Amino acid sequence: FYMNLAPNYDALYSPRYIEERGLNHELKLRYLHPLVGLWQVGGAYMDDDDKYRDEVPDERSTDRWLGVVKQNGLFDKRWRSRVDYSKASDVDYLRDLETSSLDSQRKTSLLQLGSLDYLGDRWLLNLDVQQFQSLADDINDDYKKLPQFTGQYRGEGTPFELEPVFLAQFSNFDSDEDRVTGQRVYAEAGATYPMLWQFGFFRPTAKYRYLTYDLEPQGVFTEETPSSGSALVNLDGGLYFERSTEIAGRGLLQTLEPRAYYLYSEFDEQTDQPDFDSAELTFSYNQLFRETRFSGRDRLDDANQLSLGLTSRFISEDTGREQFSASIGQIFYFEDREVRLNPIAPPLDQSGSELAGELTWDPNERVSLRSNLQYDPYSGDMNAGNFSVNYKPGD
Repeated sequence: FYMNLAPNYDALYSPRYIEERGLNHELKLRYLHPLVGLWQVGGAYMDDDDKYRDEVPDERSTDRWLGVVKQNGLFDKRWRSRVDYSKASDVDYLRDLETSSLDSQRKTSLLQLGSLDYLGDRWLLNLDVQQFQSLADDINDDYKKLPQFTGQYRGEGTPFELEPVFLAQFSNFDSDEDRVTGQRVYAEAGATYPMLWQFGFFRPTAKYRYLTYDLEPQGVFTEETPSSGSALVNLDGGLYFERSTEIAGRGLLQTLEPRAYYLYSEFDEQTDQPDFDSAELTFSYNQLFRETRFSGRDRLDDANQLSLGLTSRFISEDTGREQFSASIGQIFYFEDREVRLNPIAPPLDQSGSELAGELTWDPNERVSLRSNLQYDPYSGDMNAGNFSVNYKPGD
């Protein structure tokens, strides 16, 4: 039942009867205002789930509920806010009672996030508070960030001008479980010099990364203030070649874009540092040109490697729209990578990465095709691949 209460707020009520369980009530409210942004507040409630009563101990409540709050706002083009909060009555809620009108993105845990950004002319400041509600009895809760503050210098990327690089982040990690907790400070500072021409680009960057902790020791982590540092240099360059061609009577501009990316970062021992929020990034074509193989800030990875990539695009001369592109590339390692998430894991000693390929085809404005492939030339195995087709009918 949709209720158009006013031009800037409305409500959606969705009753749903589930045999053997009962009547589930879902309510979603939306409110839009230029000062406080877009708010979505929703919930679901089932009084005394009959089937759930037979599955749980007598002392546990059989009332089932889910609460969701979402907000996105931008005030004065400077302040950006976001709330994404979900909480369920029990770990089995989404498995048993998947809701129809309320968004809950993660199935193993529910996100509870509040974020505030200040978008300055030269600085980006961010404050986050974040935790998760686990929806699996056999999975540990992720660490809580209460809070995390980040400050980053925002350069303009003006060609042929030296530009500073600076980022600092303070994070406080807490947990309801018996494991190491504490504060982490990460900082990086350096400079980059972007050189851009019509025929190509070359962008050298040099910086120093520093990481330190103030821990409540627990288990194997006996050091209270471990720290590490690493210098990093990357050289990123590419060329653009183009020619006019014709396929099926249609005029196209074809490009050929070779790219080389050299990355060197120092090794520093980090076996006494915990892993609060880091993971190894999934390998893909874009990973060829990143300066780290980890997400999060708990590891300063060592590297001495060269990435080579090649992209070709076909662009409509009538509309300027890219209709087809193909990319392929590989990383060549000159040294073993010793920094691992697990301190006792052996170094990575492969001489090269998988071959990463990427294809996109947009034959018209309604149809798009995408594919990514990872082929291991050393074992002859196709390690990963995906293919997707999207069709947008009318509006």
